[in-house]
Amino acid sequence: MQRRAFTLIELLVVIAIIAILAAILFPVFAQARDKARSAACLSNTKQLALGVYQYAQDYDETLPVAGYNAQCRGRWQWQIFPYVKNEQVFTCPNISQRPWVKTTNNNFTCPNSGQVITSGLGQNDKGGYGWNYALQGDNGNGASSLDSAPGYALAAIGKPADTVIIGETGFVPNVAAASGWAMMAFDPRLTGAAAGFAQPGLLAQGRHNTEQTFTMQGMPVPIKGRLNVVFMDGHAKNLSLGQLFEVAPVVGGVAVEDGVSLVNENNVATATPGTLVNHTRPNIRYRLLNIY
Repeated sequence: MQRRAFTLIELLVVIAIIAILAAILFPVFAQARDKARSAACLSNTKQLALGVYQYAQDYDETLPVAGYNAQCRGRWQWQIFPYVKNEQVFTCPNISQRPWVKTTNNNFTCPNSGQVITSGLGQNDKGGYGWNYALQGDNGNGASSLDSAPGYALAAIGKPADTVIIGETGFVPNVAAASGWAMMAFDPRLTGAAAGFAQPGLLAQGRHNTEQTFTMQGMPVPIKGRLNVVFMDGHAKNLSLGQLFEVAPVVGGVAVEDGVSLVNENNVATATPGTLVNHTRPNIRYRLLNIY
């Protein structure tokens, strides 16, 4: 009996077919993996929102403050951790290399007052979720400054289903510019307007299904991708950057919502009147990042 072996041509054809199939399937596997991470991330934001609501119920329906250093009360994650009780929920699966952990700083000195707090405050900036900085604290609620300002009352948010409280921010590198504990109202797609912002980690990160980035402070800021956010009414949603930064209706060249003319960040004269606190933008023109 004569045995017939594969010819070199036949073997090369089989290898070529396998390579073609691999080239087709590997991106599909990568997309499926990213979809799974995005779903887990969406679940995280929902759990964080539940923690925020439990916190609010214990504090006379008042939200946490953002927790930047001048407020001297610890980051918002640290404030709601007793209700969440799971460190992993505070970390986006896409940046698991930089997890959030419940850490405290003893003998923390408040920058404005000089007060020393010895009980320890949570100042961890990792994890990849940021508090909407428009909700940093209700400075108009009888407080002379944000040092003593309480969080916003739930009743003060006129459109809870259209107000983002937590969204994806932050990067993997362990540097100050990568910190993502808050989300500022800067549209990362407007590279000219956002380029001067010192901490790209505080910009919204469309790190799921990212298609396009630009480099700021040595980090690839997504300008085309999707991110997960959770709204004041508790529903979580996966959005594109375009959906998150939807501008209020424009009337006579000015964004207007409920009869209020909103700030246009491209107009320096109105965007920075000299009374801003840190990175805040009063009357933010982005519908989902404003407080109405």
